[in-house]
Amino acid sequence: MQALRSFTKIPGLFLITGLFLLGSSPSWAGGAYSGAGATSPAKHPAMAKSNKLDGKTFVVQLVESGKSALTDSLIFKNGRFESTACRTFGFGQASYSVNQAGNAETFMAKTHSTKQGTMLWKGTIKENHLQGTVVQTMKGQPKPVEYTFSGSLSGSEQTNTGAVPK
Repeated sequence: MQALRSFTKIPGLFLITGLFLLGSSPSWAGGAYSGAGATSPAKHPAMAKSNKLDGKTFVVQLVESGKSALTDSLIFKNGRFESTACRTFGFGQASYSVNQAGNAETFMAKTHSTKQGTMLWKGTIKENHLQGTVVQTMKGQPKPVEYTFSGSLSGSEQTNTGAVPK
């Protein structure tokens, strides 16, 4: 509490710090690449070269523990992420972030639905195979619902990239 009070003596510091953080926050956190008039990561020159996921679609099996699998397509296009199976429940597109670690890429996206809450997507892509988890949180829900997903780059895209379909 004492540290918080000492910052109130410098009101301009909050403004400067806030502007710095806004410009450097990751896309999934609603930073510089979200909102009206913002530049998407795919159109931003510094991010376009490093984003190997953009333009790809993965066909996955989405599974809630103890329930049947649901076939889903996860689309990465123009700096946006979308789950086609979740469209039905009002979840739209969201910006996503990508990190490269060795020969694998990890992504994170947070989609929203006015009636169904939020879904936090985290996945790892290695050799055209994608696997990950999704956590859905809703108001009034006692605890989040967890899902897993696993799948591969869509068949036509594997052919176009020179990869051999399995």
